[in-house]
Amino acid sequence: GKMEEQEAAFVVKSLAEALERVHSLGVVHRDVKLDNVLLTRLLPPYEVKLADFGLATDVAEDMHENCGTNGYISPDVLRAGKDGWPFYYTKAVDLWGLGLIAYELVTGWGVFSNVFDVECFLKSAGDAEVERALKWGGGVSKEARELILGMLKVNPEQRLTVEEVIRHPWVVENT
Repeated sequence: GKMEEQEAAFVVKSLAEALERVHSLGVVHRDVKLDNVLLTRLLPPYEVKLADFGLATDVAEDMHENCGTNGYISPDVLRAGKDGWPFYYTKAVDLWGLGLIAYELVTGWGVFSNVFDVECFLKSAGDAEVERALKWGGGVSKEARELILGMLKVNPEQRLTVEEVIRHPWVVENT
């Protein structure tokens, strides 16, 4: 089910802070997804942990392998080295995963659930197609949508950074 926005914002902020620490060590997680988020308390205030660093890698290493979980793989990973896209991707891949988690928390739905072949879709979709593929339902605030769409920019250079997520009005006002 979906979370109240205040709870979801706390989880998103906690994950962004965890990613900020990981990235500061020169490591990219590469498999940020809801299955890898652990809540060690069942009731607020949650203690949020990011698990499964099995695909994590040093930023200095070659980051061009197609890895991650289907449905969560970011467009820059799928397109690496193709059609003029950079051969290497960056820590922005983790922000894509965080955006998908935020979407799932505030809507209660799996992301791109209405897309037949997510991988194929993300190999060619632009921001407008990504936005159209997301179902919002009622009750998701404008600020939450804005934050999520900022993390789900197809071009990693336009994607929000962890610092921008932590400072985003939706996160600040709800935590």
